[in-house]
Amino acid sequence: MEGEGYSFEEHTSDVIIVARGKTLERAFEYIAKGLMEIMTNPSQIDIKEKKELKVNGFDLENLLYRWVEEFLYLFDAEGFLAREIKVEKIEKFNEEYLVNGVAYGERYNERKHESRTHVKAPTYSQINVTRESDLWKLKITVDI
Repeated sequence: MEGEGYSFEEHTSDVIIVARGKTLERAFEYIAKGLMEIMTNPSQIDIKEKKELKVNGFDLENLLYRWVEEFLYLFDAEGFLAREIKVEKIEKFNEEYLVNGVAYGERYNERKHESRTHVKAPTYSQINVTRESDLWKLKITVDI
């Protein structure tokens, strides 16, 4: 993958999501979109609800972990699937990082939404947040 977007890397029992963005915010958006792609067909998700997202972490890797965890929580607790994700700002405040964003989507409906792979949780295996020339590159492994 060249430029912005997301892709997947093979793993024996998990899935690795790799995202690239011109800004850290864009890369975080692509990670969430990659997660949705694993779980369902995003084109089947209509925009009916808006979820405000506020996540914090003690470093960028922990922030990424908790960001993915938030989307899994929304799905597990409320059945919420996101079609559009907008990260408004990632900033360091005191000793922690904060991400503020919004997710637009709807609740899962088994008659409407394709059920692909159940994602159990993010993991710290191979987690990485790096800057490569003009792009941010994020990598996270999710347990399936």
